[in-house]
Amino acid sequence: MNRASLFSSLILLPALWVVCFLNLNSDTSAQTVNPQWRIDSIKLEKLESRFEKELDAKNYVNAYAVIDSMMVIASKSSNHKEIGDARFNYALIEKNKGNRAALIDNLKASIVSYRRANAFKQAGKAYFLIGQAYIELRDEKTALDYFKESLLMRERAYDTAGIANSLMNVATLEYKSGEYTLASEYYFKALTYAEILKNDKLKAACLSNLSHLSNKMNNYGQSLEYLYEALDLQRKLGNRLGESNVLTNFGNTYIEMKNYDKAKDYYTMALEIKNEIKDEKGIAGVYSNLGIIARNEGDTSLARKNSTTALSIARKIKDKETEANAMSNLALISSNSNSESAELQLLNSLEKAKEVGNPILISANYKNLKEFYEKKGNAAKALKYSTLHQSVNDSLFSTNNADKILELQTKYETAEKEKQLVLLNKEKLEQELSLQKANQYKSTLIFISVFLVFLVAVLYSRYLLKKRSQQQLAAINAKLNELNTTKDKLFSIISHDLKNSVSAFTNITDALSTRFDSMSATDLKYYIGEMSGSANSMKALFRNLLEWAKSQQNRITVTPVQINVSQLLAECKSQVQQQLNRKNIVMLMHCDENLMAISDRDIVTTVLRNLLTNAAKYSYEGSKIEVRASQNLNNIEIVVTDYGIGMLPSEAELLMDSQAGVISKPDVEGEQGAGLGLRLCKELLSRISGKLLVKSSPGCGSTFTIQMPVKI
Repeated sequence: MNRASLFSSLILLPALWVVCFLNLNSDTSAQTVNPQWRIDSIKLEKLESRFEKELDAKNYVNAYAVIDSMMVIASKSSNHKEIGDARFNYALIEKNKGNRAALIDNLKASIVSYRRANAFKQAGKAYFLIGQAYIELRDEKTALDYFKESLLMRERAYDTAGIANSLMNVATLEYKSGEYTLASEYYFKALTYAEILKNDKLKAACLSNLSHLSNKMNNYGQSLEYLYEALDLQRKLGNRLGESNVLTNFGNTYIEMKNYDKAKDYYTMALEIKNEIKDEKGIAGVYSNLGIIARNEGDTSLARKNSTTALSIARKIKDKETEANAMSNLALISSNSNSESAELQLLNSLEKAKEVGNPILISANYKNLKEFYEKKGNAAKALKYSTLHQSVNDSLFSTNNADKILELQTKYETAEKEKQLVLLNKEKLEQELSLQKANQYKSTLIFISVFLVFLVAVLYSRYLLKKRSQQQLAAINAKLNELNTTKDKLFSIISHDLKNSVSAFTNITDALSTRFDSMSATDLKYYIGEMSGSANSMKALFRNLLEWAKSQQNRITVTPVQINVSQLLAECKSQVQQQLNRKNIVMLMHCDENLMAISDRDIVTTVLRNLLTNAAKYSYEGSKIEVRASQNLNNIEIVVTDYGIGMLPSEAELLMDSQAGVISKPDVEGEQGAGLGLRLCKELLSRISGKLLVKSSPGCGSTFTIQMPVKI
């Protein structure tokens, strides 16, 4: 035998061996299928069918017994999918009985089993039901988190119908929280899936909600186009509730356009259907809007009648949003005759809006209060609510949001829509092929590894090389991400805090410009004081921005000098005295006059100034702030305590996280910052081996403690 034939024989032998091994393995596996598994599967199917009958008949005791049997069989064979199904069925019983806490607990337990079994479709459904339960509990923030988890699970399972439902729920909650750009993104995705599934009901709901977003951009023509298409779909489906909701949205759009005759026509049609199907929530909403129209047309009697009807129904069904709208409208109706009653109703409406947590409703109430106080001649309060309205309104809907929504709309209406569908199918196919190749590769390596040892060495060498390259790339990417994060934080701070400060200053100067000739000396003194406060606020913001930028670039140099702590506290107090005077706040200082430290004076001053400013900002009018300084061994502690609105421990922890991109909690007047001050304090204290600690409780105030060495 020559060398060529010998080599070919060596190649053929392993190949033949692999074929034989595969045949042998397949025969063996066919013969060794566990018959008990088949028996258990048949038993579980029968029990599942029996459970459904017992549940439909509301025989809960029998239903529990059936699930107990299912759990025993599934646990014996460690079948996590079936264990998850049993837990899910327990949850269905609790849902029928109205036990939300038990429902949520059982669904969470089912998710653990489903995820172990990679049953992502079932896990997605469980997450979705938990989200619905939290909606019923009026905890929309938690509900949103679970709907997003549901979306992730359903995407992993390629559950198209489930994905569409989760997208719709996520979009609706993002819209209610004022996140219009995110809401539009999810609505357009849901609309794409609705067309794939040919689900006209879902498509109509998406179109109706997209009309709201078009109204926000004053794009009423586009809004009406969406509504005409949605109305046609709802009528084809025979969905009377959906049809009445679309008719109501037509009325809402025509109110925005100030075409009150058209709005009344559509509201009348909607009301007729809603009375027919007994949709009390919808009826209350229509009467509330008819009250607004009557007020705008000057028909006070009809406006009061419609708003009172809406208020009565809203209170009956405990619909706080409609209740707040009706209260606000009644207040504006009676503002000419009984200003005290109107003021109380407007403030109550604002409290209801805050209780619901609806930023759109809060913004509308701020606007109504601003107009009320302007009519009453109270310039200070009118300016206050004007500033709050502009701040909330700007945060709800910016030009960037409008541009993003318009871009998404254009993207949907062009060939990009078809491209997205192709990409979805392509991604699914690639993942399936990748999984198939991985399985084939793994099987092949198992069978021929004995004959290809030298290739293993080569592959291992390549693996090490690739791993080193990946580690180097990961290090570079981490550095780039850090730089990008720093840039994003700076832009976020400038766009939010600076905009609010400039807006407040502009409001004051505009008021001075337009009303200067009619102003009394008292009003002039008030506005000039407000200008001074606003300018000081901007100056403090610029100072913080510069210090923060220096800290991010490692340009801060520490220069230890001797500091009299008592004198330093007095200086910092004088810097916030105007803010204290404006809110009638008393600041008490407790410090030994001889307490000395050797540290960087600029750093300590910056930190103290920020903490005192925050304490004043979050304190109630007429309250007090306590500052205590003392020496403990080799450390100095400075404690700043306020008795203001306080915060949850989780909120305090998030504010102190230098990597988290969050907005700080609103102060007592509803104004928000970017959380820059506390992060700056924490970073600066680390330069002098110091720490910043926080303790807080909602409604009881906050305590911030500076710990730094006596000598650095």
